Amino acid sequence: MEDRISNTHTLFFPPGIQEHIQEMLKAPVSFVCAGSGFGKTTAVAHFLKHGPTSHMRVKWHTCFGCVPARTWQEICGLLWLADRDTASALARLECPAPDNLCHISMLLDRLRCEEDLILVVDNYQFSGFAEPYRLLDVLSMHRCGHLHLIFISQPMWADGQSQTSNPWIYHMTQEAFCFGPDDIRQLSVHLGNGISLQQAGLLYKVTNGWIAALLLQFVHYAGGGKLGEYPALSDLISRTFWEPLSLRQRDFFLSLSLLDTFTRQQALMMAGDETVFTECWNMITVNAFIHFNGTHYTIHSLLKDFYMQKFNAAQPVFRNRAFICAGDACLYSKDSLMAVGFFLQAGAYGRILSIRLTSGQLAGLVRENGPGLKQMIEELPDGLLREHWELLMAISIKASLTGQMGLGCAAFTRLQQLSVLPAVDVRQRSHIQAALSLVNSFRTYNDVAFMCCFHKMTWDYLDNPYDFYLTNDSWTFCIPSPVYMFWRRSGNLQDTLALVREGIPRYAAMAGGKGTGAAEAMQAEMELLAGDTRGAYDSAWNAWYTARSRGQDSLCFAALFTLCRIAVLEGDCGQFTGHMEEIGGLALKGVEFGCVTTSGVCAGFLYSRLDMDETIPSWLKEPDSYKRILYPVSAPFAGIIYAHLRRRQEPGTFPGVARALLAETDRPPFLLPRIYYWLELASAYERMNCRDMARRYLDMALEHAVPDRVYLPVAEYHKELGELLGSPEVKYAGTSEMRAIIRIGRKMEAGAAKIRKYLKSRNSPLTPREKEIALLARQRLTNEEIAHQLYISPATVKNVLYRVYDKLNVHGKKELNEIDF
Repeated sequence: MEDRISNTHTLFFPPGIQEHIQEMLKAPVSFVCAGSGFGKTTAVAHFLKHGPTSHMRVKWHTCFGCVPARTWQEICGLLWLADRDTASALARLECPAPDNLCHISMLLDRLRCEEDLILVVDNYQFSGFAEPYRLLDVLSMHRCGHLHLIFISQPMWADGQSQTSNPWIYHMTQEAFCFGPDDIRQLSVHLGNGISLQQAGLLYKVTNGWIAALLLQFVHYAGGGKLGEYPALSDLISRTFWEPLSLRQRDFFLSLSLLDTFTRQQALMMAGDETVFTECWNMITVNAFIHFNGTHYTIHSLLKDFYMQKFNAAQPVFRNRAFICAGDACLYSKDSLMAVGFFLQAGAYGRILSIRLTSGQLAGLVRENGPGLKQMIEELPDGLLREHWELLMAISIKASLTGQMGLGCAAFTRLQQLSVLPAVDVRQRSHIQAALSLVNSFRTYNDVAFMCCFHKMTWDYLDNPYDFYLTNDSWTFCIPSPVYMFWRRSGNLQDTLALVREGIPRYAAMAGGKGTGAAEAMQAEMELLAGDTRGAYDSAWNAWYTARSRGQDSLCFAALFTLCRIAVLEGDCGQFTGHMEEIGGLALKGVEFGCVTTSGVCAGFLYSRLDMDETIPSWLKEPDSYKRILYPVSAPFAGIIYAHLRRRQEPGTFPGVARALLAETDRPPFLLPRIYYWLELASAYERMNCRDMARRYLDMALEHAVPDRVYLPVAEYHKELGELLGSPEVKYAGTSEMRAIIRIGRKMEAGAAKIRKYLKSRNSPLTPREKEIALLARQRLTNEEIAHQLYISPATVKNVLYRVYDKLNVHGKKELNEIDF
């Protein structure tokens, strides 16, 4: 959209606003921050349309509280106008997070823009990003002279205060938008109801120069009221925009306030009556608190909040009717998820069943509106559900995977009820029974024997089983370890692999190729765990090729993950960095859901084995964050990374934390993380000189790992437990298995040291200027001293150092000592 201009009256801007706003395009990024009702959007839009930039191309996106990933896609859509390739790569990152801001920065280094372009993001406070100010800092690193980014926002407190010292960001704050007494007097003259300077002073005292309150005061004054009569904004809004309306007009505006934006056609749909619409449309076009951007209208948040309070107090019958109208209006604009949300609130379930949702949309709906879906499933009549059993199957599966067992059970129960209805014909009954079997296969995760049994039942029920269940979810649920997924009992790992090998072809046929390459990836990982690097290498490449042939990104990650672990064991620096780059590339180019997340888990695990804690993605360092991002069934694998960090940082408190982590591996049973937790406990007690406790937990790990030749996890702790592993008192002491573990452990220790040294001494990703400043900072010079020596400003030094820390994954000047430049 080219601009956003208020459609209400001839605009007036005090000189102060004009002076500030004319400086706006002198930096790569402008951040316009003021509270609601200060006219920031109107001022920016007017400047872009009528100021010196009127010849430039302008595109605009307004945030309305969507999920952060969707907001990021919209921003990338704007950047696509400048550089398609770079914007597409940025879009694959899914959403800005603390651990990928450096990746965004590196992608921005290659951003190009060949023509003058201004991109505006309004309502940035609704973006939902974890660190919105840091993202602005990163975006300001682009060096395209033709491109300017403008972010308009109310104050945010998500990650502290704004980085006002960043010279690449121009800040326009709330003070710039306040009207002084003389500005108020000139505004009154401009509006045709001139007041004295004394009266202007009274208004300034009442409003503090807030333009929203000033406009309401003048509307009230023009209608025969007194200046300053209603200092409370809600009273003024009621007097101006509520009391003069008829009952039908009030109902229209209350309904319309449900929509974040609307077109003329959508407003007509909300009115439902041509007469009411005509009356109210005239009011809309002259309303100072409803803005028009060339295609859509937006009710100002102050007025919208007022109407929503009235709406919430209205009768349920009216609200339900309004929800249905709003849902229909959203369908008209092809916003299916928003429409479903409104229909759920109205109980208009029949309308929901007529909407075709993608797998990703349904997954988002299950996560965000589980209670509403559960109520719908429980209340829908059998006749409607009978024709939409596929929806019940998909909801049940996705709810089970995301830990919403109440919703999953409700969907499964209704499927069971449908399967015995007399009205269901034979073919449909077979399909419903197949759906029940498939859902049961997910509910028995990670028992491969039962899963294969249910897959066979599903297959047998279907006359044409191919592509029965299509989804774009990660087959490994964002975890690059098939052994983690399916190993649940000591001594049966080979049998589990045989079941996977037997069952995958059937499942892959029913699921459009999902899981292709799983058996090969699992075999490669098992060979690696046994110390057979040659066999693991061949099997991993077999897995990679097989999975890639069917677009199975998650299993390509599993193969590359195994190849990286082989490189660490062998101390092959070139292979390790090469495969890590492939993992990073697949994160950007992969098409499955969760590729960036899987890439982060790969990196987090590998760097934890290398004791490079500072390089582990930050979201993997706390249970709250990794449990929020990962599927519940995936969290225990991330717990391996967290346990390693916690034990190294706080060995004294780790045993208590480990008990909680171990409890999370019970249902379903995950043996691999349990072994790692036992080894971490052994390492913690060994460090605390509690040899008996250390031996106890080491014995537990050995007892469960050795029967399946899972040697590598134990060997990875040779540095911490080498003396204990050589003790004659531990299990398997003196056996060939223990000798293999010690041999692999020594090899692992040497290989990891070699990789770690190489990674810390490899070529710096810094520019010559960044390297120059970093070297001076390493000498513990202050920013002012560096600035004086290089003839630049301290603010520039601070900004460059911020980029240096981001690129090198360090947190201050002290850590620069560990970098070989």
